Amino acid sequence: MNKFKKRLWIMACGSLLASIGISQSVHAANNIQHFKQKGSGASAQWDQSDDCSYSSTSVYVSETETSGASGDSAPFVSVWVNTYNSCNGTSHSISGYSYADIQFNKNPGFKPSTLVATIPASVCTYDYNTDSWWGSYTCEENHTIDVDLTWTPTEHPTHSSSHYNYSSPTYKFSSHSVGSTAAATVSGTVKQDGSLDLITGSLAYGQVYSDHSGSIYMGEYPIFVAEPVVAY
Repeated sequence: MNKFKKRLWIMACGSLLASIGISQSVHAANNIQHFKQKGSGASAQWDQSDDCSYSSTSVYVSETETSGASGDSAPFVSVWVNTYNSCNGTSHSISGYSYADIQFNKNPGFKPSTLVATIPASVCTYDYNTDSWWGSYTCEENHTIDVDLTWTPTEHPTHSSSHYNYSSPTYKFSSHSVGSTAAATVSGTVKQDGSLDLITGSLAYGQVYSDHSGSIYMGEYPIFVAEPVVAY
């Protein structure tokens, strides 16, 4: 192969590789998807203790709305009650969660938020037995927990934000989220089977929150884009 033909062959190969690179870049640029997510929620915990026992009751509720994917809003509530007696080695727990039968009135701004829900629950008990290494552990289903609570913010929200960026020759990835949290007093009732009061201690903490984030990806992996935050 003379020098002229060799030069033509090298130029042709270079043009082919360049066209492949361009087509891949165009394909990556055209592969863009955009998602947005906004959520809000509240949580609370009550604690009580004495010389022998400790108990805590916690409630968590959240609602997240996503656009660009399913577009669904998914309220979720969970309740956990744990009691432990160190004097006799017994423990008692009540737990429940649900995505249904939930009314969560989330109020933007410096205003109260309310939660009304009835959720299925299980009640479990552990009894220490000196004649048995493990003791006995039993659980009962078919119980319910009724929640009727109101969170009232006691201070203006604290804002936060996060950023992350990454890129490679085939994709770009970035994240940005913003949110706010405010301490709150919590009033109302949490009852098992409509009668047993599950709030037996003092409020350890209460808070409400909101957050906004978004995602858009180019190529193979997502790029997150933030939205303005709606604070409590």
